[in-house]
Amino acid sequence: MLVVDDSTVARRMFIHTIVVGHKQSGTAEHLYVHQADSFKSAMDLIQTHAYNLICVDQYLTDPPVPGEQGSEIIRAAREQYENCVIIGMSSALDKVGENTELGRHTRKLLATAGADIVLRKPIPADTWSQLITCLPMEF
Repeated sequence: MLVVDDSTVARRMFIHTIVVGHKQSGTAEHLYVHQADSFKSAMDLIQTHAYNLICVDQYLTDPPVPGEQGSEIIRAAREQYENCVIIGMSSALDKVGENTELGRHTRKLLATAGADIVLRKPIPADTWSQLITCLPMEF
């Protein structure tokens, strides 16, 4: 799987949540996690590796750079991989932000780009545990 987030702390917390959820799911499958901290590193990894699952934060830089956001990574991944599960994430989708123009715009960007699932950050461990049981067996 590939996790894309420019925040080192957020990326590490998310990967920890994934590992805990993976263990709790009881699956015997190995979990290999690659991480990217920028648009460029994510695009390089997508071109050189095969992934079953990609998790992408929408806003990778502050201020945002046009054309270098999570939704563009999702679009490229959709073109590259047929059966990959793609999760779009954003802290703009928190309980307050969900009902703002930015929250609605972010959700629409991620979904339109091809995200199978759109989640708010931070993703609670129990949400990941529930989600991982719904992913295809190939994961």
